Amino acid sequence: MFIVIEGDNGTGKTTVASILNKKHNFEFITEHPDIAELEKQAKGFDIGSIKRFEAFLDYNRACGEQSKKHIKSVLARYWISTIAAGYADKLFDINESLTRADSVIKTMPRPDHIFRLKCSFEKRIERIEQRALSDGNDDITSERDKRYSFILDNLQSRYGILTEIDTENTDPDITVNKILNAIGGR
Repeated sequence: MFIVIEGDNGTGKTTVASILNKKHNFEFITEHPDIAELEKQAKGFDIGSIKRFEAFLDYNRACGEQSKKHIKSVLARYWISTIAAGYADKLFDINESLTRADSVIKTMPRPDHIFRLKCSFEKRIERIEQRALSDGNDDITSERDKRYSFILDNLQSRYGILTEIDTENTDPDITVNKILNAIGGR
C-alpha cells in the first residue's frame, strides 16, 4: 500500500503522515535519511528555478522507488507538489505545467491512493506561523495560494487522482481515520 498526502504548506501533511507512521505502521518515506538528504539538496536551489524543480523530481523519483520496498508506505508530497510548485512559483505557465505532468505521471511509481488536504488560506498561515521548525521558505502570499490551488484543481480534473479532505477544523486523528476508511482500513 503506497499512499501520498498532498496539499499546500500548512494543510497538515507531515502531521498526518507521522500519525500513519507511528500508530498504523506505515513507513514514512519522507523521513528516511537518504531521502531527507535529497530533499535538503533540492531545497538548496533557488525557489522558482529549473534546477530546484528538476532536483525535486529526482527526489520524488527516489521516494517512489523507496516506497516499493515496503508493504505500507506514506509520502508527504510527491511529484504533484513539484508540478504545483513549478506553476505556483511562476516557473511554468499552466500549459507547460500540465505537459510536464503528462510526462511525469508515466514515469513515476504510481501510488495506490493520493489524498489532498485542504484548509483556508488563513488557517494555513496560522499553522505555518506556529511551526517550531519552520525553515522560513514558505511563500505565504494569497496569490501563491490561489495559483497552487488552481493547478491542483487542474491536475485533479485531468487525472482524477486526488481524494480531498478538509482539515480546517479537524483533529489530525480524524483526518487519519478518513484516510484509513478510504483505503479500506489497512
